[in-house]
Amino acid sequence: MTAFFDIPPEIVCPAVTGMIGVLLGTLLGSRLAISRDKRKEWNDITFALRGRLTRHREGLPLITPCPDPLLVDDLRMLMPYWTRKRFNRSYGTFLKCASETTSDERGRSDYKDEKAVVKAIDDVICFLKRR
Repeated sequence: MTAFFDIPPEIVCPAVTGMIGVLLGTLLGSRLAISRDKRKEWNDITFALRGRLTRHREGLPLITPCPDPLLVDDLRMLMPYWTRKRFNRSYGTFLKCASETTSDERGRSDYKDEKAVVKAIDDVICFLKRR
């Protein structure tokens, strides 16, 4: 037991500080890697949703009129609670406005209130900023 205390401090201090430095470096590096991965995932999802909503707003043809619900759910999981609540409200308004359509005799569908749809899309796009 006394053999440990017989080691000179010139050897113990650098070894202990080195081990502490390695431990802190590992923890910090892991934390930064997790943050980087979350940011990358956020940017991938928002890029896809932003592109679809922008094309929808500009009137280009889409395969489906609304964004993929799985992407929207993934985005909701990445959002903090207070932002998620406002996003759900804006996205619900968009879905409600987008579902209100009229059809003419040729079977072509148009929005009842196109300005409301564009405003709802703009409100949703506000949440899709890059990080």
